[in-house]
Amino acid sequence: MPINDINVIFNQIYEETNKKVIFYITAKCGKVEDIQDIFQNTYMEIMDVLVKNGGSYIQNKEAFVIHIAKQKIHQHYSFIEHMKNKLHFILDSQEPGIDDVIEICSEDNISLEDQVLQSLLLNEINELIAKKSQLIQKIFFLYYDMDYTIIQIARLLNLSESNVKNKLYRTLKQIRGLYR
Repeated sequence: MPINDINVIFNQIYEETNKKVIFYITAKCGKVEDIQDIFQNTYMEIMDVLVKNGGSYIQNKEAFVIHIAKQKIHQHYSFIEHMKNKLHFILDSQEPGIDDVIEICSEDNISLEDQVLQSLLLNEINELIAKKSQLIQKIFFLYYDMDYTIIQIARLLNLSESNVKNKLYRTLKQIRGLYR
């Protein structure tokens, strides 16, 4: 399909769905700063789908775009995705050169071996948390990565403080038991 046709279809999809998508993303996001990134990533994915599969691939435009937005929100807030970004020198193909890793380690006064072992341990812990419910993943993300307090998390997720503490501390106890 010619790129001009793809652009026409994309523009039509955008015009028909952008207001509902921005409303959906705004309702689902925990932070206002994240809305534009997720919105942009949603429509970038739509363009990728159109380029790969053509315009006839999308039957129900609104449902498809909302589905993509939902995926992008999940990816954005997913704890494991966040940790993969932190450990990009092990998990990504776009890793820095070994000199960069050695420099990072020497700046932090950590040996390369210790840094790699620590990263592998964090990866294992990520996998454990990724197997937990979405709620526990959100609590860990908000507490450790976003520095929210237990009170803030409870309000944001519409839970009691004791429920948030219970889920957080029970999972931490399990992690400590497995990786002591």
